[in-house]
Amino acid sequence: MNIGITVIFNHDDGDCQEHLLETNTENLKIEVSEKVDFEDLNMKIQDDDNLINVTHQLLHSASIEIPSRDYWETKCYISKVGEHVIDSDFEENYISDYWTSI
Repeated sequence: MNIGITVIFNHDDGDCQEHLLETNTENLKIEVSEKVDFEDLNMKIQDDDNLINVTHQLLHSASIEIPSRDYWETKCYISKVGEHVIDSDFEENYISDYWTSI
């Protein structure tokens, strides 16, 4: 099943970059049911080494450089599973709790 990973780079000066990367459940080594609970899914894989490695590989393949941690906060979370997309109203509050630092 296709998975969308949203990657956000926030700079100390307020600059923000957002990228949507596509992969699949096999690459992330996760199982997803038909009924997607984004909160539960992201909580289960929060800070998972495989999520971080796959995200790094996808960023590299897309020629997206990870900015310096000195001035940037870098984070990612699963925002899309198959045809299910995280609710945008929920997403704004949600990402502060269940994101993974890259």
